[in-house]
Amino acid sequence: MRNELNIESDNLVSGKQFVHKTFEERLSEYNGEITVCDFDWGESIGREIL
Repeated sequence: MRNELNIESDNLVSGKQFVHKTFEERLSEYNGEITVCDFDWGESIGREIL
């Protein structure tokens, strides 16, 4: 991925450009491990929990 800088409404915005990978490229990077990560969304602020 390449970093990208843009100016939007007098603000400097930094981002990464998405680079598409083929299935073969992704498969060659796979090391045989499957990891599952929990993501912390922060505390509930509305009606997220029913």
